[in-house]
Amino acid sequence: MKSICKIKQHCQKLKEEFGDLKANEIKPSMIETYQQKRLPTISCRGTPFKPASINRELEVMKRIFSLAVREETVDRNPCWKVTRLSDKNARDRVLSGEELKSLIANLPPHPADIVTAAYYTGMRAGEAPIIAQNVRNS
Repeated sequence: MKSICKIKQHCQKLKEEFGDLKANEIKPSMIETYQQKRLPTISCRGTPFKPASINRELEVMKRIFSLAVREETVDRNPCWKVTRLSDKNARDRVLSGEELKSLIANLPPHPADIVTAAYYTGMRAGEAPIIAQNVRNS
């Protein structure tokens, strides 16, 4: 369900940018301009959008155009000629086993459980507070 919400958000952003244009009026250069325009914009977390996020938006657009080409609604997909942004969203670092043990030893039981779950599942930093909230409410 979360992915459907994300796709709807992507579609809304694309509609804001390209909604007044007919499909055959959209050119690859317009999409590249959109990419560059989106980079400095601020996400709901208060940080600039990452290239990977913008690439996800354009993947939605590319898929929409691919379906339109298949259904012969449009003749071409302008996204095919657009290069993806480099999205090196690598982790800064991962705790070693010793660092994890030390951290858990210095935490109260409830947060220690959340940190353990986050470590072993590869949870993102922003997801841990959601888990903590759900645990407290159950």
